[in-house]
Amino acid sequence: MKKSKLLFIIWFFTSLLTYAQKTNEYKFLTEGQYNSKIYEKLESKIENQVYVWHKIENTLENDPSTEFTEYYLQINCETKKSALKKLIIHWRDGSIEKHDDSSGKEVPIDQKSILELSYQNHCIR
Repeated sequence: MKKSKLLFIIWFFTSLLTYAQKTNEYKFLTEGQYNSKIYEKLESKIENQVYVWHKIENTLENDPSTEFTEYYLQINCETKKSALKKLIIHWRDGSIEKHDDSSGKEVPIDQKSILELSYQNHCIR
């Protein structure tokens, strides 16, 4: 009886850890200018609003000071507009700079932008 409880507890925490890792992963979206790599992580989708993280990894040659930048974005599927919610800059020296944008200002999504890919992935499909 004791062994089965212990096995269940181990299985439960292992499953929880695996699930947490899978839901917190960025997925490759596209390659950007100057060989940067762009990733996306879906945070949530509530009715016609999609919340995503974009991560842009810079090459050392392209940007010697910034390792990567994360953008937390809201996409309005009805109006095809987006709003920046957070910006996090990860500097190569290990420091992190965070900015919150509480203005909620929405701008149209350009057809040639990274946001267009997220719009296609989460609003059209």
